[in-house]
Amino acid sequence: MTRSGAWPGPDPAPLAAIIAGGRGTRLRGRTGDRIPKALVPVAGTPMLMRQLEYLAREGIEEVVVLVGPWATLVRRALGGWSAPGSMRIRVVAEKAPLGTAGCLAPVRQLLGERGLLVVYGDMALDLDLASLWSFHRTRKGPATLVVHPNDHPLTSDLVEVDRDGRIRAFLPRNRRVGGEHRNLVPAAVYCLDPEVLERLPEGAASDFVADIFPALLDAGRPLWAYNTAEYLRDMGSEARFVQVEEDYRRGRIARFNRRRARPAIFFDRDGTLNLDPGTRGITRSSDLRLIDGAAEAVRRTNDVGFLAVLVTNQPQVAKGFASRETIESIHARLETELGRAGAKLDRIYWCPHHPQAGHEGEVTELKGACECRKPAPGLLARAANELNVDLGRSCIIGDSWRDFGAGRSLGVAVYGVRTGEGSRLLPPGIEPPDLIFDDVDEATTYVLRGVPEVEILATRLAQDAPSERPRLVAVCGISRAGKSTVAHALRRALGREGIETVHVRLDDWIVPRDERAPESTVAERTQSASMPEIARRLLGGETVEAPGYDPHDRRGGRGVRYTAPSRGVVILDGVLAGSRGLRQLIDALVYVEAADEIVEARTRAFYRWKGCPADEIAATLRQRRVEEWPAVREQRAGADLIVGSSDASKRV
Repeated sequence: MTRSGAWPGPDPAPLAAIIAGGRGTRLRGRTGDRIPKALVPVAGTPMLMRQLEYLAREGIEEVVVLVGPWATLVRRALGGWSAPGSMRIRVVAEKAPLGTAGCLAPVRQLLGERGLLVVYGDMALDLDLASLWSFHRTRKGPATLVVHPNDHPLTSDLVEVDRDGRIRAFLPRNRRVGGEHRNLVPAAVYCLDPEVLERLPEGAASDFVADIFPALLDAGRPLWAYNTAEYLRDMGSEARFVQVEEDYRRGRIARFNRRRARPAIFFDRDGTLNLDPGTRGITRSSDLRLIDGAAEAVRRTNDVGFLAVLVTNQPQVAKGFASRETIESIHARLETELGRAGAKLDRIYWCPHHPQAGHEGEVTELKGACECRKPAPGLLARAANELNVDLGRSCIIGDSWRDFGAGRSLGVAVYGVRTGEGSRLLPPGIEPPDLIFDDVDEATTYVLRGVPEVEILATRLAQDAPSERPRLVAVCGISRAGKSTVAHALRRALGREGIETVHVRLDDWIVPRDERAPESTVAERTQSASMPEIARRLLGGETVEAPGYDPHDRRGGRGVRYTAPSRGVVILDGVLAGSRGLRQLIDALVYVEAADEIVEARTRAFYRWKGCPADEIAATLRQRRVEEWPAVREQRAGADLIVGSSDASKRV
């Protein structure tokens, strides 16, 4: 991703000031008290030069570097370095330490009518500056502060903002009152109008967060928060320095720029990240309890570089059960609890509406239809626009049909969990999720890790010469080994290769429980004898209709229609998808296996979700070990690819 260097828009480019006077006390092991922190090499290049190169790429033409006693060293370093493009760089030395704001007094005479972009010298960053500056200009306030959620909000300064993004208060980490606060951290990047510099006391020390910004608030001047999910991290400590250096080496920093689309996981809240109390929902922050593994799921999402976005219906506001302020306090607690585990949500979107009137104390203006209440896709669409989400690589994880409907409407992958509502009820018109997992931890692990083995198969299929008919890939293995997970992963991998697919779930032909013979075999329960004819019809271009099967109550489900793409891939997914009758039609056979103890644990969890008693679950397992498992495992010998599933799937 590059920018030409020309500043976009009608306004002149702002003057940029890099505050680089820090000694780097906490990085003494790297500076040796011989160089300033700004000249410490980060992945081979001093941070100051990295910042200058970034600013030049974004169209900044003039930069003032403010330094303390290191002016000679900084000038010497810049003198031996080629400034990018036509950038003009001026070094200004402080005679005495004047703080983050006081040091800028000499810059006043250089501004003219331009604005000032301030960047602290220890910040690794990659923002779309044009978007930031446009936000600042349209808000027409004297200052805009870049803010972001980080992974250690409990030890960071925070800001409090209103619904429009106007800053209401500063919450320094050492002086704020107890309780939970939203995870909005000022990132030491500011857009300032000349008015702010006029307020700086001449020759006196002052700090932006401690002095100047609070004084502007007291004077009634509007300060704005520009909330971004782009890369912002200071290298002020050894641990953060190591992280920044690694992120530069991996190219991670530039990938976070808003101009580059990023995949997102859209998380539902109640029943997915936190326990759902039911009935009236959560109406007090103290009622919020994270589901086991939820914080780890969000943290892994952060670590991989996906956006972590919360999208939640909160009809308690429309019903009169809770105020907007209460919902914000609940989200503050959620962010605090996630922060304790080093996790963060990049953005929270919530809907206060409810479609039906009739609640005592309801808020009438919030009753009625809206575009933001799931299953409508409004929350997700807003997030996709504001955060530049790569929808083709994104998904939603939730426990309710509302989540599934919203995800389908926006065209992202849809994953259910068995917590909360349990992904059970599906009203007419709502398709089931692509996959259902035990919890958000398991679902997120799958999203981020995927199934690496199928990527090789997808590449091979993409490289094969085109066929006159669809190719047939069968995915088989014992029940609960992970077949559907592998089949879905293969379908997504083929989609990235530009190959059309249809994922045919042979479970849609399972005989309902009340229609089975008492001692039916696995082949009889799955109607295995009918599968070759069904496969031939699909490969011949016919549309095939399955009766459908509801795995929750083991009754007949809604009918499902399957049509194969003319030159794509048909994926058959079922315990006996690689049986002898089908083998002659199959182009590639994938066998999915897992250790017995893992299968048994998954089976117990699955049947508990169905509501089965322990003795029935035990009987089912005994029957499967004796009758089903040997018959299914015969397919392994003919497999072209064996995918092993183990506890390692819990790690990313």
